[in-house]
Amino acid sequence: MDEEPTQDEVDGTLYDRFALAIFTYICQHLSNRQDAEDLLVEVFLAAFKNDGLSSLPVARQLAWLLRVTRNKLVDRHRHHALLTLVPIELASEVEDGAPTPEQYAEQQESTASARAGMVAPYQESPLLRHCL
Repeated sequence: MDEEPTQDEVDGTLYDRFALAIFTYICQHLSNRQDAEDLLVEVFLAAFKNDGLSSLPVARQLAWLLRVTRNKLVDRHRHHALLTLVPIELASEVEDGAPTPEQYAEQQESTASARAGMVAPYQESPLLRHCL
C-alpha cells in the first residue's frame, strides 16, 4: 500500500533538494553568514506556507524559491539602506540642510520684526509667508 508523504516529508525533501543552492545564492549577495542563514530560514518558511509549491515540477520549484530569495534580498537591502547608522560622536557633524532649532527661532524672530515694520495690510500677505 502506497502511503502519501506527510507535509513534513515534502518540506524536508524540498529543503534537502534546494537549501544548498539557495544558501550559495544568498551568500553571493550578503557578506554576513548569520544574515545569510536568517534569510535562508525566511525563504523556506515562505515555501512551507505555500501549499501549491510541492505540486509544481522541480524546475518551477527552484524558480519560485529563487524569486522569493531575490525579493527578500531586495527587501533587506532597501531596509538597510534606510537605516544608516551614524555613531553619536559624529552625529553633530552630519548636516541635512535643515536649520537647527536655534536657527529656526532666529528666522522666526527676524520675520516677525520685519513684518512689524510694514504697513498693516502687507503684514499678512501670503507672499510674505514664503519669502520671509
